[in-house]
Amino acid sequence: MAKRKAVTSKRDHPTRTSTSEEVAEQFGVDVQQVRHWTRESGCPYSKARGRGSPHRYDLAEVAAWRRSRGLGEKGKRGRPVRTGNEDIDKAKARKESAMADAWELKVHRLNGDMVMRTLVEEIGAEVIQVFTSRLQGVAASVVPRLVGREPHEQQALIHDSIRIVVDQLAEDLSTVGRKAQVAEDVEAE
Repeated sequence: MAKRKAVTSKRDHPTRTSTSEEVAEQFGVDVQQVRHWTRESGCPYSKARGRGSPHRYDLAEVAAWRRSRGLGEKGKRGRPVRTGNEDIDKAKARKESAMADAWELKVHRLNGDMVMRTLVEEIGAEVIQVFTSRLQGVAASVVPRLVGREPHEQQALIHDSIRIVVDQLAEDLSTVGRKAQVAEDVEAE
């Protein structure tokens, strides 16, 4: 009998979890098969709080576990369909693997772990444009304050002004992911 893999801490398992019924529906098997995977085959799950509470599953982990065990297309037993033709069997295995990868990406996106690259690029371009404008404005704001100062004071003023602009850039860049997530959420609605 294979050892079960249980995740015991919410900190170790921050993603959204699913019930055995949801897992069964996603993978086209019955609930008893999911329970069998959990009891006998080592399917990863989260320990539920309290006695008698249902197990919780991370769909991405279950998909990866199924892929590692060679469990293929949807079906009652969750076993890969063998055609007798090695090329077709390999193609089906690649398809199942691609479907599992796509599902993992979807789960990460739903959990907010990922955002669309195009949104990050658009927001990043805006941030760089603002940074460029601020940097170009440094000269206009610093030059009048340089008159009559010693060279080391002039250098310190220029350095401080540039540091302020760079700090603002760092702050703007730290919000790019959040802005992209918000934009993606608004777009989805």
